[in-house]
Amino acid sequence: MSAVTANSILTSGDIIKCEITSNRDPSKKMDISAGVVMFNYYESILDSTVRFTLTVMDTGQGEEGNTAIAGLQLNGFEKVELVFEDNQDNKLKFEGDNAMWISEIRNVTSHTERTTYTIDLVSKEFLANELCGTEVYARYDGEISESVGNILSKFLKSQKEYEGDPTKNKYNFMGQGKKPIKLMTELARLSVSEEASESAGYFFYQNYDGFRFKAIDVLFDQEPVKSFVYNASTSLPEGYDAKILEYQSKGTINVKKNLLTGTYGSKMETYNPFTDIFDTAAKVVENAAQKVLGGKDLPLMAEEFIRDYGLESRRFFRRLDIGELPDGDVDEQVERATDENIDSKNVFMQAAMRYNKLFTIVVTIKVPGDLSLRVGETIKIDLPSQTTEKTERPDKELSGIYMISDICHHLSSDSCLTKMRLVRDSFGRS
Repeated sequence: MSAVTANSILTSGDIIKCEITSNRDPSKKMDISAGVVMFNYYESILDSTVRFTLTVMDTGQGEEGNTAIAGLQLNGFEKVELVFEDNQDNKLKFEGDNAMWISEIRNVTSHTERTTYTIDLVSKEFLANELCGTEVYARYDGEISESVGNILSKFLKSQKEYEGDPTKNKYNFMGQGKKPIKLMTELARLSVSEEASESAGYFFYQNYDGFRFKAIDVLFDQEPVKSFVYNASTSLPEGYDAKILEYQSKGTINVKKNLLTGTYGSKMETYNPFTDIFDTAAKVVENAAQKVLGGKDLPLMAEEFIRDYGLESRRFFRRLDIGELPDGDVDEQVERATDENIDSKNVFMQAAMRYNKLFTIVVTIKVPGDLSLRVGETIKIDLPSQTTEKTERPDKELSGIYMISDICHHLSSDSCLTKMRLVRDSFGRS
């Protein structure tokens, strides 16, 4: 297929394979790729599975002219293998251990000549997570990203690649019968990266390359994988990979929301059950103490308010985990009986502030289909500024580096497009 240029027609991609294996009779298979009229592939840093939504116009491709629903007796839990590519020769393969599974069949409409329906696909691990056999009761000690990797392989029996950023803090815990995905998501909120300073918070998610347990700060430390520009010219300026076809900025300044979420500053109060001390000022974190992600300038409170009322707008409370599940032999456990299991003062509040601030600036863009892009990567975009000059210049507030928080690759009979939701916590083109 030919590469997409700055002003090329958005030709369709190619669905090479979409083969369903019957759940009732594994010897029966049917490739419905020719009947797929709408194809969407999704990734999100807020989702523990990749997803597909396929709209199928089935004219009876099976034996005796049966549709896939009738011929394979579809009822959910069917394995689906997919291979597809964009018009830049980027190809994705979901086969073998990476195959998808049917989670829902909906919008079924029958006509005399065809049957149309929509199929939703998710990962094997996402469905297995709901079974009682995957509940976690084991005890874990030590480095958190290693615990997440073990839960993924031992309880969900995942064969997919796992990549986790090492954590600076350790945490001992019991699974307590929790579902694996719920537990791993909770652990993400307790994690502090080895490379982080005055910051906490991870994301547990899946993209095409596998499962990821990544620190927010580390994600933004990546070099942008591609650069995109929106301009009035039909040509692609030098230094950019493709043009932005459409964009929408949802970056809003909401002071009340920022105050409620503690964006400008927060404080933590703690209770120590060993000493019976209630500390009303255990930790104070100001906005400026956390690393700027993507832009240059964080939201700022007026100096008059800081002087008259103080900076903190949200209060956190935490009962300290003193002496809970110490590791080591008996003597070592006794010695650590008064140690805190998780550094509450430097984790919970900082993680909450980081999660809330990350979505301060949200921009949605649509570009020519590019299957090489992954959720969790950073890209650079330049959007036009309002000017009376003849030369277009990038907007100084909205342009710059963003992280891809959500992505949808869309294939249809006449187009191949990629739509991305981009986020960062600050204004300014860095």
